[in-house]
Amino acid sequence: MIIRKIRRRYMGFSIVDGERTVPILVEREAFSGIRRIANVLADDICSVCRKKPEVIDESGLESYTGKELIICAVYGKSDMLSRLERDGKFNPECIAGKWEVYTTFLVEAPFDGVDRALVIAGSDKRGTIYGMLSLSEYIGVTAFEYMGDVRPVEKKNIAIGEDFFTVSKEPSVKYRGFFINDEWPCFGNWVCEHFGGFNAKAYEKIFIFLLRMKGNYMWPAMWSASFPLDGPGSANEELADELGVVMGYSHHEPCLRASEEWDKVRGEGTKYGNAWNYATNREGLINYWRDALIRSGRYDNLITIGMRGERDTSMLGDDSSIRDNVELLKEIITKQKELINTYVKPYRDKPPMLLALYKEVEQYYYGDEENEGLCEWSELDDVICMLCEDNFGYTRTLPTERMRNTGKRFGMYYHLDYHGGPVSYEWVDSTPFSLIWEQMSQVYDSGIRDVWIVNVGDLKFHEVPLSYFMSMAYDYDKWGSSNSDSYHQYIEKWSGENFAAADTLIRKKIDFVLNEYMKINYLRRPESLNPQIYDGCSFNEAAELLKRADRVCTCAREVYNILDRKDKEAFYSMVYYPAMASMNNVKLNLYASLNHHYASQGRRIANKYRKLAENCMAIDKEYINEFSEFMDGKWNGMQLASHIGFTKWNEDGCRMPVLCEVYPVDGSRMNVSRSDEPALYDKVYGAPRVMTIDDFLYPGENNVRIEIANDGREILSYTITGNGMELPGWLKLSGTEGEVQDLAEVEISVDKSLLCEDCESRASLKISDGVTTVIVDIRAKGENKESVSDGCVFTAQKNTTIIRADHYYRLDNTQAEFKVLADYGKYGAGLKAFPVTFKAGNYEEAPRVTYCFDVEKPAEYVIRFFMTPSNPFIKGRAFTLAYSIQTKEEYDSAQNHKVHDVEVLPKDYRAGENSDIRWCEGVLSQIRTVDVKEGLERGRYMLTVYAMEPGMVLQQIGIYCDGGESKRSYLGRKETEYIGK
Repeated sequence: MIIRKIRRRYMGFSIVDGERTVPILVEREAFSGIRRIANVLADDICSVCRKKPEVIDESGLESYTGKELIICAVYGKSDMLSRLERDGKFNPECIAGKWEVYTTFLVEAPFDGVDRALVIAGSDKRGTIYGMLSLSEYIGVTAFEYMGDVRPVEKKNIAIGEDFFTVSKEPSVKYRGFFINDEWPCFGNWVCEHFGGFNAKAYEKIFIFLLRMKGNYMWPAMWSASFPLDGPGSANEELADELGVVMGYSHHEPCLRASEEWDKVRGEGTKYGNAWNYATNREGLINYWRDALIRSGRYDNLITIGMRGERDTSMLGDDSSIRDNVELLKEIITKQKELINTYVKPYRDKPPMLLALYKEVEQYYYGDEENEGLCEWSELDDVICMLCEDNFGYTRTLPTERMRNTGKRFGMYYHLDYHGGPVSYEWVDSTPFSLIWEQMSQVYDSGIRDVWIVNVGDLKFHEVPLSYFMSMAYDYDKWGSSNSDSYHQYIEKWSGENFAAADTLIRKKIDFVLNEYMKINYLRRPESLNPQIYDGCSFNEAAELLKRADRVCTCAREVYNILDRKDKEAFYSMVYYPAMASMNNVKLNLYASLNHHYASQGRRIANKYRKLAENCMAIDKEYINEFSEFMDGKWNGMQLASHIGFTKWNEDGCRMPVLCEVYPVDGSRMNVSRSDEPALYDKVYGAPRVMTIDDFLYPGENNVRIEIANDGREILSYTITGNGMELPGWLKLSGTEGEVQDLAEVEISVDKSLLCEDCESRASLKISDGVTTVIVDIRAKGENKESVSDGCVFTAQKNTTIIRADHYYRLDNTQAEFKVLADYGKYGAGLKAFPVTFKAGNYEEAPRVTYCFDVEKPAEYVIRFFMTPSNPFIKGRAFTLAYSIQTKEEYDSAQNHKVHDVEVLPKDYRAGENSDIRWCEGVLSQIRTVDVKEGLERGRYMLTVYAMEPGMVLQQIGIYCDGGESKRSYLGRKETEYIGK
C-alpha cells in the first residue's frame, strides 16, 4: 500500500530506449544479495525488451559515458546514499529504522557526469530487494515468471512513470512465508530430476518466488531432506542468508535441526545418544542442539524451540498428563534458550524464537482446570507463540483480549495442503480465496501479526492462493477485513497482471475458471470424494453439479484456444491443468453416482454412465502424461500425487469407483420417473400407475423433468397426450413423442401468469408406448405477487423452507455488525459479525439477523442452522448461538419474547483430533449443523439469530416439517422462493 507519494517536477525516465539501456549500480560494499537481485532485475528487463542492462559498481562509473543510472542501496550501508543525504538530495526519515521499507525516487545530478538517477533505497536488505523487484513488477514481470510460466508483454522501450515513485509501508505481518511439506512424490521427484536434489539451485528458484511476493520466511522441505546439509553442505543456508530469507524449521524441528538429521547422527556410543527423549537422553540432545546452533546460528533464522515426539507425534505419549508435559517443556525450553543466548546472540542481539502450539502442544500451552499451562510462563514473553488452525483451514484458539493486552507475540500456521486425517488433501487447490480471507482476517484482527506461515505442500498447484495469502500478510489494510470484496478484487488483479495481453472478457473467464474450480473442489476435497457423496437422484444433485463442472471445462477450453502461445503456457500451468484434471475427477465420481442410481432402478442408461466414468479414468492418465511433457518436462514430477478414491486417511488402498452394468431385456420396455426421485412407474396389471406432480402449487416451481426409460435392446417409441382432455394453454411440454434407445427427458413447465392464485388447476397426461401406460396428474396454481418493501419473505414448499443467510428480512447491528460474505461457503454466501474480537455480554449487545417465513401446516418443525465448521476461539469453552421465534404480529408490536441458547459445540469438542467425529464430519462436509424444534401454527413467523460468539458464520437455515429432510443428499434442497429484496 502506498502511503505517501513523492511529488516533483517530472521530466520522464527511460531505462530502455531503443538500443540504450541504463545500468544498475550496486556498490562494492553492498550486501551480496543486493547484487544478486540486481542481476535478477537485469534479466527481468531483458525478458521485456530483449536488452539486458549492465550491473556495475563504482569502478564501472569511470568508463560509463551515459547520463542516467539506476542506484540500488541499503540505507546505513551505502556511501552513495550518505552522500545524497549530505547534499540534501535524499531525506532518509521515511525509511530509517523501519522494517522492510523502501522508497523509489528520481534525483538530479547525483554525481559528477551523471544527470539523473532512479534511486531504490531500502531501510534494510529486504526493503531494498522488495523495491528492486517492485520495478520488475512495474515493467510487467510478475511473481509467477518461473512458478507460473508467465512471460511478460514485450516492449521496445521501458519508461518509468511518476506513479512508480513511492514510499512503501511496513508489512502488516512481520514474518510471512510458506512451508514446503508432504513433498513426496511430487516436489521431491521434481527437484531431484531438475536440480539434482533439495539443493541451492532448487531453492534459489523458490526464494526468488518468495521475495517477489514480498515474503521473507520459509520452512524448507523436510520429509527426506536436510536443509543445512543438502546445499551441498551449507550452501542452502548461505543462499537464504544472502537473499535475506529468514529460515525456520517446522513445529517439531527445534534449534535449527532438520528432522532427518537425527537419524544421520544418532546412535549408541555417539555424543548424541540414540533416544529422542529428553528425560533419558538429556545430554545427548543438548549436544545435538548446541552443535546445530554453532553451525547455523550465524544466519538469519527464526529459531523453533520446544520439543515434540519423533515424526510429528506427541512427546510423552497419549497417556501422559498435561502437568508432566508442561514441566518437561519448561525444562527443555529453558535449556534451549540458554544455548541460543550463548551461541546465537553473538550474531543477533535478540535472536527471534518461536514455539509452535501444534496439535497436543496447544493443550500444554493453555493447561486445564487443574494444571496451569505455559501461557502465563514468563520465559515465553520474548518468544513468538505460533497458534495453529485445525489443518483443514479453520482456526482453533485465538488470543483472548487479556492475552492481546499483555504484549505477547503470536503467529499462525495455516494449511493449503495437509497429509493427515481424517482424509489428506494434497493434490490441487481446494481452499477457496473466500475462506482464506474470512479465516486470516480473524487471525489478524485477533492480534496475530508476528508470523504467518502456510503449508503449501509441493507448492505447484497452490501458488495462486498462496500469493493471496502473502498479499494479505504484506498489506492487510488493502486486502483484510475492511475490504469484504477483497478476494474478488485480488483474482481480478492477479489475472490482469499475469495475462496482461488478454482482453477483459478473456480475463473474466480466467477469473471464473480459477474461482469456480476451487469452490467445487472445496465442497468435497478431491481425495475424499467418492460416488456415494453426491446423490445421483435427489434434487438432481449429481446432474446439477455436472453442469457446473462442465461449465468450468467449457470455459477453460475456450480461454485456452483463444490465448496466444505464451499466455497459453501460463494458463495451462496455473489454471487449465488443475481445473481440468480436478473437474474430471468430479465428473468421474458423478458419473459413477449416476451409474449406481440407474443400476439400482435396473435401467440400461446405467451402462452409458459406466462408459463415461471409464472414459474419465482414461482422461485422468492422459492429463498426467500431458503435464509431464509440458514445456519439455519442466514440471515433471509435480503430477504424481494420488488423488482418486481414498479409502483411508492417506493414499494406501485408494481405488477407482466400482461400476455396475445392466443387461437389457429383449425387445423394448418402458418405465417413467421423475429425474429427482427414485420411484419408477412401469407396466402393471389393471389400471395404469399414476404419477402426481404438485410442485407447481408452490412459488418459484415452474419446471419438472421426467425420464422415459427403455430397459430393452430394441428402440422404444412413445407418445404423450392429454388423458381424456385437451392440454391446457398454461401447460408446456418439451416434447410429445419420440424414440428412446436408453433414456429420454421431457420437461414439463407451466406459465403461472395464466393461472388463478386462489384456486387449483389440474391437467392429466398419458404416456404410452403401446404396451405400457403411465398417467401423470399435474396440479398447479398462480403465484401471489405480494409486495414486500422491508426484506425477504419466504414461502414454504411442501412444508419445507430453505433460507440462504444473506436473504434476511432485517439486520440489527450493535457495536458489532453483520457483513455478507459473498461467493462463500457451501451454499454461496455467509453472514458473519465483525469485528471478530467483539463478544456480546447479553442478547441486547449482540448483533442479530431476522428471517421471515410462512408456515402452512400446524406441526412441530425442525429448524436447522447451517454454519461454517468454525472452532471455538477459547480452549475448553462451548460454542453457542441464540435464537428467538415470534409471529409477525408479535414481532411488529415488539412484544417480549424468549431467547433460546443452543449449544453448537460442547466443551469437550476437540478440533483437529481425528478421534472427534464431530470435527471430522465438519471439515469433510464443509458444514456444521445444529437442530432445534418448535411447534408452529399456520401463519407468518420471524426467526431471529443472535451472534453471541465471535467467528460464527451462518450460511443457511432449513425449516422442516415432520422430523426434517427426508431425502438423502449432500448439498440439500435449493433455496425456497422468496419475495422482497
